[in-house]
Amino acid sequence: MNIIKKRRLKSGMVAGMIAAGATIIAAGVIFFGLFLTGGPAKKYEGIENYSKMYEMKIDTGLIIFPEDLLKTAKDVEYYCYMQDSFGSPTHEIFLQCTYGEEEYQKELGRLKGTYKQFGDERRVLIREEKGKFPYPAYVAVENHHSAYEYVLLTGKNELTYISTKNLVGENVHFDKKYLPEDFMTEEGTSFTSGYSIYMIYINEEAADYDFTRNVSVDVIEYEIEHIGDDLFRVETKEDSQGKKIITECSFEEYDGLVDDFPDITTYDDLEGFELEGLTIDEKEMKVIVSYVDGNKVKQWELEIPR
Repeated sequence: MNIIKKRRLKSGMVAGMIAAGATIIAAGVIFFGLFLTGGPAKKYEGIENYSKMYEMKIDTGLIIFPEDLLKTAKDVEYYCYMQDSFGSPTHEIFLQCTYGEEEYQKELGRLKGTYKQFGDERRVLIREEKGKFPYPAYVAVENHHSAYEYVLLTGKNELTYISTKNLVGENVHFDKKYLPEDFMTEEGTSFTSGYSIYMIYINEEAADYDFTRNVSVDVIEYEIEHIGDDLFRVETKEDSQGKKIITECSFEEYDGLVDDFPDITTYDDLEGFELEGLTIDEKEMKVIVSYVDGNKVKQWELEIPR
């Protein structure tokens, strides 16, 4: 083999090695990127894909969401998005729907009664009135480890369910009017900030999490009387003897605008008493709640705003 051929052979080998090296580096970059991001994002839309969110490996038990969407639900908007990543998956889940009256009350009862029990500690869905959140809400996670999970009471028998992780406000796909005012503040990146129903407190420097749908539910029921577009509600919780114990009474005034969220006035005068009955005196325009006090049945009256 002459010198020219040897030089050409060496040049070809060097070029091949460079090309092979570049290919290996490119493959490594791609692999590392997939390792960090988990590959393409997964997104499911439409009610036929509702159960897909339970198959995703994300840091939440999704306990605010109903196990199966009730058949009476209408005007349903639903999607779930997940981008896997090393250590901390990103997700966004949105469900908005309107229920029939009976199913709506049952769903409110489920949210009100849901809790996780960790030893002596009971962690509940926190009820937030309109203020920090744009609508009254039941909150499972708020500003905790870059995550949120909550249900908004957004209209007449309408509920809006939201769960996010590692998303800032400008990146969410749903209407930003459903975001709380302090969404994704810098203080919300650790377990010591905000609130999570899933957190098992260990000490000031450590916590564990139970991201399962294993929950306990108190039996919460409602007695309701309609007054035109408005309604009066008595919330009860069943005790160990099967008695309906009053936890709260409320008057919901829609002012004729059935699509708007009502003005709600709550009353705790009867908290702890057994409910005997609820009636409306249409002639006198009064709500009458009958309750048991000791061995006597008494009545509590509320004049209905005209």
